[in-house]
Amino acid sequence: LLDCATEVTVGKVLFADRVDTALAAPAGVAFRRALPDEVARAFPEHGPPFGEWVLDLGGEVVAAGGVLLHYNLPYGDLFMDVVPAHRRRGYGSFLVQELRRACRAMGRVPAARCDP
Repeated sequence: LLDCATEVTVGKVLFADRVDTALAAPAGVAFRRALPDEVARAFPEHGPPFGEWVLDLGGEVVAAGGVLLHYNLPYGDLFMDVVPAHRRRGYGSFLVQELRRACRAMGRVPAARCDP
């Protein structure tokens, strides 16, 4: 490709699902389905709906995410965010692990893509 193409750009990076993780839930955190409107309150910048799964820390949503299933069979595209005040504590890693499990339970192959 690089021998014949003159202007190759990368639009997205696609991450493979090859390594299973066994991360323990951070202390006091539960992975569960989101209740109506709680994700919109935690992430008003994303607009509803942002995700159907949350990490709950004592009744507070500290992270949310989901699996997009409307295109790109057999893949389920994972997406997530962590409330800024709760970042760098392992919540994002744990949430991605649990979203991967949920995706597989739906019969899909977990995938994630991001801007380069």
